[in-house]
Amino acid sequence: MAATAPQFSMTYLGDFSATAINNLGQVVGYDATQAVLYNGSGLSHLGSPSGRSFAYGINDSGQIVGQYGGNQAFSYSGGVYTNIGTTNSTATAINNAGQITGNVTTDAGFQGFVYSNGTVTSLTPANATQSAAYAINNGGQIAGSAGQTLNEALIFSNNGTTNLSGTFPGDGSTTAQAVAISDNGHTVITSRDYSTQASHSYLYANGVTTGLGGFEIVAKDVNNAGIVVGGDGLGAGFLWQGGVMYDINTLVTGLNGWHISDAIGINENNQIAVLACRGSDCGTLLLSNVAAVPEPSTYAMMAGGLGLLGFMARRRRAAADKA
Repeated sequence: MAATAPQFSMTYLGDFSATAINNLGQVVGYDATQAVLYNGSGLSHLGSPSGRSFAYGINDSGQIVGQYGGNQAFSYSGGVYTNIGTTNSTATAINNAGQITGNVTTDAGFQGFVYSNGTVTSLTPANATQSAAYAINNGGQIAGSAGQTLNEALIFSNNGTTNLSGTFPGDGSTTAQAVAISDNGHTVITSRDYSTQASHSYLYANGVTTGLGGFEIVAKDVNNAGIVVGGDGLGAGFLWQGGVMYDINTLVTGLNGWHISDAIGINENNQIAVLACRGSDCGTLLLSNVAAVPEPSTYAMMAGGLGLLGFMARRRRAAADKA
């Protein structure tokens, strides 16, 4: 049976750039001046203790992390900003336990960290000069990279590090990063060869790495179902599922002239935060999964099944009448 393409409806959230979505469909990001939150009913501006603010992550409790003032990582909850780590830092993600990942810029380059229970712990391995942390799941596993030039994609955990760079074929890339990780460990890897400007993306799941294919694919997020979203080199958002790559614009009903240029995040309810433009108007849309339209062969199977049920019902009635 042919695979059935997923189908989505859309909701316009506002004139801002989304960066993350939680399992409640709340979306964070930033506009021209400050961090913003879409909470399911409307858009809120979070202000800033100093300078411009950016929101980069949100957990299912609505705790938000990001950066303000150009150099300070923060967490935000109940209208209160709390500084995380030192200056020259950015908080990138937060899980439901309140663990926060981020990066500090030093003279030696990026230094990834995890903040937990008031303590900041560096993620830079002993054999590397740099590290970076991009995402954290609810099990505390962190997607990131390390090396002399952030050239190795890694998963950091309490059990040490897992180097993913050896799990996919050598593609000539200069850098490689694990950029997203689901609660069951599905991990998105991106790589780039700066000499050719070629980008590649992979999904690491259950010990196997699969190339996503496509042209200049840059994956951004993955959920427990192994659905990957991101953007391609042709200026369109994509959804990858079960080995099939879709232009996400073809999966949405009622776009009304909007063109989706990038898919930023996907949650466990298959809601997707995307960036889109309609003419000169640009902003964030929320895509919500709706019942997919079955393939023609599926309709035939359904009709056959209904016919069989009807036949069996008629036989039962006839048997009852004879009795």
